[in-house]
Amino acid sequence: MTETQPISATAEQLKPLLRSLSLSDRVGLAHFLWDSVEGEESASEEETKAAWKEEILKRIAEAESKNDPGIPSEEVHRRIREEFS
Repeated sequence: MTETQPISATAEQLKPLLRSLSLSDRVGLAHFLWDSVEGEESASEEETKAAWKEEILKRIAEAESKNDPGIPSEEVHRRIREEFS
């Protein structure tokens, strides 16, 4: 997998909340984020797609192996609103 870029403190703070989302919510966000950067200059398109695919598959396998239903999206949204409002 390619090396990840440094992210802001705000993005770092979101990680635990985002990890607590259901698998389908995380996949939906992954698609949203992918669409938001598509076309911007960075790694080659093939490298970026391969890195995303590897990361998504890793996270799906991790979530399934723990048999963890996650936290309902309503709860995550409430936490985000509390944290950033």
